[in-house]
Amino acid sequence: IYFLGAGPTLSGVSVISRAGGVPERVLANASSFHISKDGATLALWRGAQGTGNGAHYSLWISSPPGAPPVEYKPAPFAVPTPFTPVFIRFSPDGRQIAFSATYDGNTDVYVIPASGGQPKRLTWHPGADVAQAFTPDGKAVMFTSPRAAFNNRFRKLFTVPVNGGVASPGGGNVEVALDIEVSLAMAPGISNIYVYEAPNPTPWVDILSAIANDNLAKQI
Repeated sequence: IYFLGAGPTLSGVSVISRAGGVPERVLANASSFHISKDGATLALWRGAQGTGNGAHYSLWISSPPGAPPVEYKPAPFAVPTPFTPVFIRFSPDGRQIAFSATYDGNTDVYVIPASGGQPKRLTWHPGADVAQAFTPDGKAVMFTSPRAAFNNRFRKLFTVPVNGGVASPGGGNVEVALDIEVSLAMAPGISNIYVYEAPNPTPWVDILSAIANDNLAKQI
């Protein structure tokens, strides 16, 4: 199990056996990461000391995980601050990376080839679009967004084709919305999404308690 650790010995990307044991640090200096489904490649967001303008932060690739990371070239969206929220997800076949980060004051979804190349922007909505996973067939990216929600506290699930085709917000939009509030768990190889539908208004603590205990989520 890979996770972001903390402290002098575990900061960065760390790993622990599913059977338990002592965790070990894989790579230091990472604020976000994802590992390919076959476990062969680790993508991470980290900083590097630049020339002239000081440090910059960008996407790096370590293959196999733990090998000296190589900065993705051309460095997509390299920024001078570590505080840019970044979300990284590999496609099921490991050939593409879905990537969300905040640039120009907005968070959108991009797809980039895992082997290197130029990013393709998939969303253009002013809402914060955050990549969650690829669909199992790898043909679309699932992301959450406050678009179509009644306020920014709530997010809905959308999909967008990896080949593009997203129209400007409004008529002709090919994004698909799940018109229900969801609590969503994503994992590599996901094949089903389970959604708990509760009356509105309902305290969030009650919703989360029911999800954890009553096993009545609907399969769609």
